[in-house]
Amino acid sequence: SMPSSNVPGPVFKQIDQDVPRAFAGHPVLSLPRMQHTMRRVLVAYAQRNPAVGYAQSLDRIVGMLLLFCDEQEAFWLLTWLIEAALPPNTYSVTMADVRVDVHYVLGELLREKVPRVAAHLASIAITDLTLVCQSWFLCLFVVGTPTETVLRIWDVLFHAEECTTILLRVAVALFKMYEDDVCALRSFATAVPQLQKLPRRAFDVDLLFDIAFKKLGKFKPARVRDLRAKFRPTVMKALKDVASIRARVAPVDDDDDDEYA
Repeated sequence: SMPSSNVPGPVFKQIDQDVPRAFAGHPVLSLPRMQHTMRRVLVAYAQRNPAVGYAQSLDRIVGMLLLFCDEQEAFWLLTWLIEAALPPNTYSVTMADVRVDVHYVLGELLREKVPRVAAHLASIAITDLTLVCQSWFLCLFVVGTPTETVLRIWDVLFHAEECTTILLRVAVALFKMYEDDVCALRSFATAVPQLQKLPRRAFDVDLLFDIAFKKLGKFKPARVRDLRAKFRPTVMKALKDVASIRARVAPVDDDDDDEYA
């Protein structure tokens, strides 16, 4: 039986809905005992950290961990990722830190490292990469990236001094790797779905890593920290503005928090 004190009903319900869908058809992770273990890890984490509870993408991360770890190790690695490795508000309701990294920090690094792509995306009105890349960052590239490539990214993620620069490096490297294709996209509407799928094409992990860790040069952790500090207030203010507008529009409806999920 699963621990259930202090885990709200909707969290249980969301975990129950997501787990069977997360790896439908996977030879191992679709097995009932694996799904039961995924549920247990996710519920245990929601108990440990009610501020996060459960966020979509965590099911994918736990599934991938369980291919290599037992239940307890998967729980502690998930805890380390959320509470130590990744920026603090990655999986909170507002996902503020993902917004900072994807909209602002990644945008800035792309302008520096792959200016031709940045200029082209701006010319077709893609000025905020959230629509394209947010899911890459939330699920740590598990969804839609060839498994061998995911595992190589995770090897670095789990061993790097500054693992939060790793996701930014890989994202910039994907735009560099497919620079010509990206610059051939002609409109916002056709570009967004194509760009979202860039990781699906990354079978050549050696080339991706050569770009990410050699050709793109330094991604100084201090520079990334400075960029985060610079843009965080902008994101927090925008979230506050949205919250105050919503409070005026719907003063009674308090539960409608899944807009950011």
